Amino acid sequence: MPSSIAPVGSPTAILTSALNGYQTEVDVAARNIAQSTVPGADALRALPVSTAPGLRVLVEPGGGAIDQGTELVSMMSAADSYKAAAVAMGSIARTEKHAMEIMG
Repeated sequence: MPSSIAPVGSPTAILTSALNGYQTEVDVAARNIAQSTVPGADALRALPVSTAPGLRVLVEPGGGAIDQGTELVSMMSAADSYKAAAVAMGSIARTEKHAMEIMG
């Protein structure tokens, strides 16, 4: 009997896509902050989208006027998320290494 639950992908692939997505969010916020003093500059928007496996971030124009405070919070949030995903990736690597040591 086939399973009704679809595989979601490997944790490493999911975390790799998350790391790339969070880096994109940091880059967009940094770009927006750098452009905030340019008259008439519009913010780019980083739009996270759930994909298989994991996360993809679309970058679109049309974010309106740039608010440095909002961009700084976005940058810090994405940086913290990046750090958390990196810690999780390290935990997976340690667990896999430990499992290999046990097996062989």
